[in-house]
Amino acid sequence: MSVQLDKTTISAPSEFEALNELELAATGASKRRVLIVDDSPSVLQTLSSVMTGWGYTVVTATDGVEAWSMLRKMNIPLVIMDWQVPGMTGIELCESIRTEFGSDNHYVIMVAADLSRDSYEKFLTAGSDDFLRKPLDSFDIHARIRSAERALNLSVELTRRGADIEDLRQRAAPRHLARLEQDINAAAAYQQSEIPPLSARMENLQFETMFQPASAVSGDTFNYFSSSPAWVNFYSIDVAGHGIASGLLAVTLNTLLKNGSCAYRFTEDGVYNVAGKRISTPAELCADLNETFLTDGETRPYFTMIAGSYNTAENRLRVCLAGHPPPILIKESGDVVVVGDSGFPVGLIENAEFDNVVLEVGKGDRFVSVTDGVTECENGDDGSQFGHDRVVESLLANREYPLRDMIFRLRKEIDAWGGDNALQDDLTILSFERKE
Repeated sequence: MSVQLDKTTISAPSEFEALNELELAATGASKRRVLIVDDSPSVLQTLSSVMTGWGYTVVTATDGVEAWSMLRKMNIPLVIMDWQVPGMTGIELCESIRTEFGSDNHYVIMVAADLSRDSYEKFLTAGSDDFLRKPLDSFDIHARIRSAERALNLSVELTRRGADIEDLRQRAAPRHLARLEQDINAAAAYQQSEIPPLSARMENLQFETMFQPASAVSGDTFNYFSSSPAWVNFYSIDVAGHGIASGLLAVTLNTLLKNGSCAYRFTEDGVYNVAGKRISTPAELCADLNETFLTDGETRPYFTMIAGSYNTAENRLRVCLAGHPPPILIKESGDVVVVGDSGFPVGLIENAEFDNVVLEVGKGDRFVSVTDGVTECENGDDGSQFGHDRVVESLLANREYPLRDMIFRLRKEIDAWGGDNALQDDLTILSFERKE
């Protein structure tokens, strides 16, 4: 069975095999309400049928005023709404949700026929979490609902942790300490599940990485993937600060940037954001993220990152630094290239400019990027930092070893340098070697 909407077919639940009963149970969808707001009866009927079939309890409203009344009376964490509903527009309703309930209790998906750059920025400013373009498509709906469930589950996990902490302050019971530890470990396990394998071959590059959070939930994240046989992409991100706020933003960024996400599509001819804008270089990607995540300095931290794209046919690497420690290219000959300047962090300065550095990568060349958990590791005796020069010295001293062993020996030197202070900050090492 299927229903027709705006000349696009949306599959009915029995035909949508991707979201099965086990998946529903894992996401918790069957226990959640969803509010669908649209002044079109056909849209309401179609989305209600689909969402009910996927295990949701559906509540509908035909205008923004009615929707706002429902949200104030009922706990409805997921909201899908057209941005031009009467009474109170989708933007006004989204702003009211954020003002009244904050940023963590509701996941808002805005629906619009036009997802231009201007509308995209308006929706983000109002507090929308994600977007759907009309005509609606079942696979787009599925992708965004999965993202919503991941974000809501993580928010519930962290909220429960906060409640447990307060409970511990009041009662200081050992059984609550055990539960708190269990919840923290669950949040950390989710974050770890989003990290790629520590070792993998991508086209003609061999990736070797190390990832060590300073606490259970990390502000570091990274990824690497092949968007086509011609392109290998990677990024490493370090969110400022520590704890839950940094960890939550790190998870959000990894969800947005990983290959096949709903926010950025990595294709053979470039990257496209949710508004359909083509992003042709890593610097343009950093600039796009800077516009989206510009912080007010209070509610959301900024972050540093390195983003790179490698062309396998030309063996050419384009890389952009945004506040990250400069990466190191160790040539097969033993020559060392310290790549670029750190540049501006993302989300800190409005209209910040970001630059690309272009490198030729020869066979046997090695590229190594570290977060400041490496360079700023303080000595256990005198408090001096490990520093970028020591990173270069370690890599050169161990370049005769396989790449995995080389970065492992760097990590051992960091541990020895820091002593009891070795893990003051999250630590990420991302490296690759051209094999052929």
